[in-house]
Amino acid sequence: MKTKTQNAAIISYMKKHKGITTLQAVDIGVLSLSRRICELTEKGYVISKTWITLKDTRWGMTKIIKYRLVK
Repeated sequence: MKTKTQNAAIISYMKKHKGITTLQAVDIGVLSLSRRICELTEKGYVISKTWITLKDTRWGMTKIIKYRLVK
């Protein structure tokens, strides 16, 4: 059985869910999302990033980046 790479998992997730955040990446086993995004852009993928604000139980509000695959 062939193992799916982290980059392939990220692309698949972004296509299905219209983007990915670091929190979502951890759920699919990717701990260094920003590095994987750099690798994907080096391979020619066009990926946008947007800061989003989330409610956090520890700090109140926090900002994270959501990456989206640009078609």
